[in-house]
Amino acid sequence: MQGFSDFIGGCGMDEIPLSGKNYTWTNGLQQSILSKLDRFLACHDWLQLFGNVIGRVFNKVGSDHWPIMLTSIVEKWGPSPFSFKNSWLMEKNFDALIGGWWAEGSSFGRREWAFPLKL
Repeated sequence: MQGFSDFIGGCGMDEIPLSGKNYTWTNGLQQSILSKLDRFLACHDWLQLFGNVIGRVFNKVGSDHWPIMLTSIVEKWGPSPFSFKNSWLMEKNFDALIGGWWAEGSSFGRREWAFPLKL
């Protein structure tokens, strides 16, 4: 295994760590063999741009491999720019106010692209 690690390092790659399980494959027999066959590799430049990632190992279903998924670790940069207060529904003429504000907003293109812009 050290040879594989040396090869990865020699290619300028790093392995992205996996969380959840240490292995991604089993032979499924009573005297099981476990191995880490599936992994994520990334070059140093990519990790500088998107280094806030982790590989997740999930429970296997119908296969001898545990599925893996690369996910980003989301950093909270502050409050969400949009919030909705249920108390607004009690406001007189709520529907008319929202309809007017919605109509004022300018957008272009297809409706499904314009919707997020109006939010």
